[in-house]
Amino acid sequence: MSRTVPSEQELRAAAAELGIADADGNYPRDKRAQLAAAVQSARTEVRETRAAHVERAQFVAEVALLEKQLLEAGVKEQTTAGVVAAMSAALWRGTRKETAQK
Repeated sequence: MSRTVPSEQELRAAAAELGIADADGNYPRDKRAQLAAAVQSARTEVRETRAAHVERAQFVAEVALLEKQLLEAGVKEQTTAGVVAAMSAALWRGTRKETAQK
């Protein structure tokens, strides 16, 4: 994955957010590399958070589908709950494996 160099606008925004920008939005030039690293780190965090949300949503959908199919097949609610609970770990591992491959 390539790491894009942050724009001057992103660096100024980060400096302002961190409280090291002056009233004109300028920041100490010796902090430029640290600001760039902070911006890149924030990008990575956002990307990972989005991926985690997608992963969880997919897992919930798979669990709900399993439950629905069991109930539609006539399996009692208590048995369905037990099966879903027993299968949840395997479904989670499958979901994590699928999203990791994307």
